[in-house]
Amino acid sequence: MDDLDLGSTIRGFAAGQKVFSRFALKRLLGRGGMGVVWLAHDEELERDVALKFLPELVAMDPEALRDLKRETRRSLELTHPHIIRIYDFVQDGRTAAISMEHVAGETLAKRKLKERDHCFQPRELLPWVEQLVAALEHAHRKAQVVHRDLKPANLMVDAHGDLKIADFGIAASVSDSVSRVSARVGSSGTPVYMSPQQMMGEKPAVTDDIYAVGATLYDLLTGKPPFHAGNVIAQVQSRVAPSLADRRLEFGLAAAEAIPPAWEETIAACLAKDPRQRPQSASELLARLSGGKASGPRATATATAAPQVAPPAPAAPEPPRLAIPDQDAPPAISPVRRWLGAPVVASVPATLVALAALIGSEEGGAEPVFFAIGLVLSAVGLMLLQYPLFVVLLAIRLRARAPWNVRSPAGISTLGALIGGFIGGIMFLDSGHPAGHAVAGVACGAAVGALQGWLFHRLAIGVWPADAARQAGQQRFILLAGAAALLAAMAFPGAYLPAWKQRMAAEAEAERRNAEMLQGLAAEAERLRGETTREQERLRREADEERERLRLEAEERRHVEQRRREAGPVIADAYRMVFDRRPTATELEVHTEQLVEDSQRDGAWLRQQLRESAEGRNGGRLLVPEEYSSISAAVAAAVPGNAVHVARGTYQESITLNKNVSLIGAGRDGVVVEADAAECALLALDVKGVVVTGFTFRHRNTNEDTNRASVVGLNGSSLTFMQNTVADSNGNGMHLKGSGQNTISGN
Repeated sequence: MDDLDLGSTIRGFAAGQKVFSRFALKRLLGRGGMGVVWLAHDEELERDVALKFLPELVAMDPEALRDLKRETRRSLELTHPHIIRIYDFVQDGRTAAISMEHVAGETLAKRKLKERDHCFQPRELLPWVEQLVAALEHAHRKAQVVHRDLKPANLMVDAHGDLKIADFGIAASVSDSVSRVSARVGSSGTPVYMSPQQMMGEKPAVTDDIYAVGATLYDLLTGKPPFHAGNVIAQVQSRVAPSLADRRLEFGLAAAEAIPPAWEETIAACLAKDPRQRPQSASELLARLSGGKASGPRATATATAAPQVAPPAPAAPEPPRLAIPDQDAPPAISPVRRWLGAPVVASVPATLVALAALIGSEEGGAEPVFFAIGLVLSAVGLMLLQYPLFVVLLAIRLRARAPWNVRSPAGISTLGALIGGFIGGIMFLDSGHPAGHAVAGVACGAAVGALQGWLFHRLAIGVWPADAARQAGQQRFILLAGAAALLAAMAFPGAYLPAWKQRMAAEAEAERRNAEMLQGLAAEAERLRGETTREQERLRREADEERERLRLEAEERRHVEQRRREAGPVIADAYRMVFDRRPTATELEVHTEQLVEDSQRDGAWLRQQLRESAEGRNGGRLLVPEEYSSISAAVAAAVPGNAVHVARGTYQESITLNKNVSLIGAGRDGVVVEADAAECALLALDVKGVVVTGFTFRHRNTNEDTNRASVVGLNGSSLTFMQNTVADSNGNGMHLKGSGQNTISGN
């Protein structure tokens, strides 16, 4: 709210007024050259917002609006508890505004004035500095955005005492636009808080915000910025700011709390002319304020020595968990052979036999190569499935808590026979063979499963003989048994070969007949497809055209209904503005049909039609500034017989009245028209039968010697000029010229 006066701001708003078709103005929060800020209710999102109206120079310049929209889009990404949110950028034909989060609180600039000696103490600022640093770190590192206008007036404290940064990127962008449009020399930001680089218009950098933080802290601790009088720009470029202690002594604040050395040094570093000598980030700035050792906000934790604890006494060794309880404990066996080798080797016979029977009875036996590949792959798969089973068996054996004696070779072999028989029966039943073959499969699977169990017992559980010759004999037996099982597996599919060949021949014949039948059906289908393609295309095209026609009709009906719903408020608003009355039912019906008939017609078109009607030429109104931002614009849009009604406010313009249009002001004590000293505030040229009332016309200054002009000039006109004030003239107050007959009274 305390921005520099960088341009005139559009005025004329009032509490209760609705703007941009969605915001209801509630009360004025503040005003300045950078914009007027209103508390408004967003009826679309149902929440209160701060609505910042832009200066007229910016609102009327397309390039400035485009730049500000881009900056607003970047600010939408800034979401942080200590940064005031930007919600939206809105505009209409007469003005533009930025919708942002409303914070109930005060700026640090205002709170400073309430403090003793109009300045803060370091301990009071530290919590806000920590929150400021957190917000700047988020903006600089995550969003890659530089504020460019940090100062006490842009730092707000809400009702909970938390700091929030306002106008992130917005104020600087508005300042840039105003400077460009008004051809003023300068850069974005407020000069007393700007770094030398920012003042020279260099590319924005994080160190510009660091300088602004230093200048802001300097202001809050001493009551004034580092450079506040005289040629500030030259001082920022070349002079070194006095120390905080010297400045406080100069202002008579020596009795106040002393400034810590870390704060003196850090703020002086922030104000360095060379950006490389400043802290390179907000977190580094806070670390320096904390003494130079902290890496984050207020690191206060201290290290404590770990208590000395005597080492525990060694516990008694536990007994082996995998001890075998029987008397004939085997000697040490390699873990690899026990947990991996034994189950795999013991699984081979059952796997080979079962899979040989399965693959030999299916299509896989058609070729020896496919048979061999299928045998190997299936064997590996079944071994992986059986491996967990044998691990469980070994665990049961070692735990020695089984309900029956699984420790003996007979127990393990019996269990293996049961499992093998079950697997063999399932395989043969699933292959589609008769029940007799399934019985044979169960028997074969049981026999191989028993052998598997015995081998597993001998390899993983059983006791190896102490005699080397007996060990070698048992090993030879295992090898011979494995070889015999493999030969049996290789020869087993031969029993099913004739049946397999017969089944394959039958399937081949069936496939041949099916192929012939499918070929005939395909030929017939192709013939029918050729006959019906054109008809299908025609029907499809007609169906698409009908769907498109129905869609367009429905869309047109929805559009007409929407226009009809929207016409009522538009017509009522037009009659209020032009005639200050409600439309009759007949008028409402006629104008509704006109607006519905042509989608290009809107409220502005209707108001112009009403002013050009017979009733409009006998006093139809044009409203300033509700409809037109200036009186001259309203006069240019009016037709003879209309009246321009002007609301309270000050209007910086020179009015040329060259058509029979009356000017009705809200009262000479509230409507002021100011013109340059070399121009007429009102110049009437050959107008007849009009009224000018309720204005104060004056010059902005009376020191122009080169070209003096009258405040009011009536040239060849016949009008009624009453209840007005003519003041502050650089030339004549009123100059009448020509043969017109003017009625001048009550002025």
